[in-house]
Amino acid sequence: MAGWASTGIDGLDAVFTGLQKGDNVVWQVDSIDDFSAFVSPYVERARVQQRQVVYMRFADHRPLVKPGTGIRVYDLDASSGFETFTSQVHAIIGIEGKEAYYVFDCLSFLLDVWATDLMIGNFFMVTCPYLFELDTIAYFALLRNRHSFATIARIRETTQLLLDLYNVDGRYCLHPLKVWKRYSPTMFLPHLQQEGAYTPITSSVDATRLLAYISERGLMPTERAFDYWDRLFLQATELSENQDASEEDRLGTLDRLCKVMIGRDERILVLAKKHFTLEDLCAVKSRLIGTGFVGGKAVGTSGKEGKMILAKKLDLKKYAKENGVKIPKGADLGMVGEVESVNPDLIKVLENSGFIPVIAPIGFDDEGGTFNINADHVAGKIAGALNAVKLILLTNVSGIMDNKKDLISTLTESEAKKLIKKEIISSGMIPKVMCAIEALHEGVQKVHIIDGTVEHALILEIFTDSGIGTEILI
Repeated sequence: MAGWASTGIDGLDAVFTGLQKGDNVVWQVDSIDDFSAFVSPYVERARVQQRQVVYMRFADHRPLVKPGTGIRVYDLDASSGFETFTSQVHAIIGIEGKEAYYVFDCLSFLLDVWATDLMIGNFFMVTCPYLFELDTIAYFALLRNRHSFATIARIRETTQLLLDLYNVDGRYCLHPLKVWKRYSPTMFLPHLQQEGAYTPITSSVDATRLLAYISERGLMPTERAFDYWDRLFLQATELSENQDASEEDRLGTLDRLCKVMIGRDERILVLAKKHFTLEDLCAVKSRLIGTGFVGGKAVGTSGKEGKMILAKKLDLKKYAKENGVKIPKGADLGMVGEVESVNPDLIKVLENSGFIPVIAPIGFDDEGGTFNINADHVAGKIAGALNAVKLILLTNVSGIMDNKKDLISTLTESEAKKLIKKEIISSGMIPKVMCAIEALHEGVQKVHIIDGTVEHALILEIFTDSGIGTEILI
């Protein structure tokens, strides 16, 4: 039975009767060059048949397809994350429509940005059926021994063709592991390239040569049972425990771990590699749930939950005097309050359970009333109740400015009060500064006022010598 489409190599088509509508073809190879050798004739035959060729370009290896008539190249950024990348690919597939021919860069290179086989398996499992539904033909590649057995099994279950390709002494050997809805008595035997044809291996000499080749390049089965993510950290642990390990190996592994755990922003990577060791990152990994960039689990709550914030109605006269504002005679702000005390028990329970509490600045009084409270005021009181080392207040300006509009990097309590008196610190910045001073008197060691709109603002303020905002001390 002839195929609906061709690999571009007649001898290869004869092995599994060509390609059928909806075929996703996964090649396990030892090198990109070996995959490229089969991509080129496939693309050329598609162009001759005036089929649309779509090339998904995302990996850091040489291009597999050159631009030309009938070829559309999409440059994608896999570092944008699994969800964004997958959505972009699916959007392109939808635009290109039915019966297109696809070439994807080698999926193994996604490990450089996602660091886990699980994501690669997930990507294939959600993309392959969509391509199949649109009667397309798609070529994918995996580098042999880079992926766990579990990932290969998931891909094998989803794809239509899974082909093992070996380059044995300059001749290709093809071993079909799965060919969906096609069968011949010799189809699933290894086939050796011989003058354009692919002949089933029956010679004991050829079989022995192939087995020797596979044995030389095989990875220990126990290691292949682990995901790439776990293998990476096993290597890091071994290096951290090996006193004779070279500095080059340690720094190289540290760089890889930072890129898959911290991010890819160069400024942040410099800071991460300066402050973290292999031991640090392995310790962080031991507390992670799942894989990928370090992040937290947030839970929303308010000052009423767990009787966290006891409040009372705001004393307007006192507030006006402390913050240098004028209140109209007879003004009443309604249910606006101020903090009387903080019970941090719920916060500690959430923290000990691995959650980051996000607290709405709402308090209660003894009679069950509810009060809306200034968020800076609440933050300062909570920081004091927790004996926090730092309190960081995020705003939309760089920090506190002097009379020349230059940023003041460090400020003491007495200096801050003088600037308020001179009206250099004014309006909305006064409550933040007064909150900072109050927090310092309640045990917080340092308070920072920074621009929260700056990317990586917290890291830059805490881990760089100069910071980006204003630090306030007693």
